[in-house]
Amino acid sequence: MTERLAPIYVNRKLLKDFDEPKPTVFAVVKATGRDPNTCDVFRLKSENDEKGEPIELTAILDRTVSDQPIYLRCVPKDRNVGQGPAPDRLVADVETLKSNHYKVDLTVEGARVYAKILGFPLPAGRFNKPATDLLVIVPLPYPEAKLDMFYTDPDVTLSGGAIPKGAETLEQHDGRNWRRFSWHTGSWNPAVDDLLSHISFVQQRLAEVD
Repeated sequence: MTERLAPIYVNRKLLKDFDEPKPTVFAVVKATGRDPNTCDVFRLKSENDEKGEPIELTAILDRTVSDQPIYLRCVPKDRNVGQGPAPDRLVADVETLKSNHYKVDLTVEGARVYAKILGFPLPAGRFNKPATDLLVIVPLPYPEAKLDMFYTDPDVTLSGGAIPKGAETLEQHDGRNWRRFSWHTGSWNPAVDDLLSHISFVQQRLAEVD
């Protein structure tokens, strides 16, 4: 009987045609077509683990002890800290937003990018102000890593003064305070999903807010 091996996912993509039962992290990364020596690798508890734990390239991944999936995140070692260039795909998506009259700023910080849309319009009559700065935290690599949640000015409330459901928490990002809207998409497919689709999700959720 063929031994059942735990599946391995790298940046949310299933590693196919790889039958090594106890591979090194190096071998797994190489099987994806990447140069392992240019990558930092993190082992995640689940697909939705935002942080993960660093794992060495020499570490052994034993796929025989359990059939539970093994999740890895592989990101370039030369990712920027602080101000620096954002991924070309993300820059292109931002240019599309700008062509639709949005004012967008990008700030790279480690393995994520802060995408700020200034003066983002809020649905008329639903909130206490007509517009807000909108923050989306874009994890790298983009668009493989799922975008999740969004943030507004901290003083945003419903028109009657109540705080929207799922938006009770204030957090500090990129040097200022934001109201976190803990609203989540049910799925993420990097072949079709990106910053543009996430902004559409934000617009629809704001229209449905209670």
